[in-house]
Amino acid sequence: MKGPDGDGINQGVEGRIIAEEPMNLFGSLAVDKLNTTGWKKNTTHKITYDEILAPTKDVYQVNIANWVTYERVIEKE
Repeated sequence: MKGPDGDGINQGVEGRIIAEEPMNLFGSLAVDKLNTTGWKKNTTHKITYDEILAPTKDVYQVNIANWVTYERVIEKE
């Protein structure tokens, strides 16, 4: 996957992910909008959520703005 400005992802202002080859992602992908316009056509792109990433208890989040979410994290020793 390439970002618009080179090999890294999200180096440009738009932070697009362009799948120029078939993508097989296992994990998590967090986006505001999944724009697949530039993705390779006539192929299968697979995104599978890894259940290990799911929280084990309820998580409370506050959306402060379009781009900002506050999540309180408490660590116990």
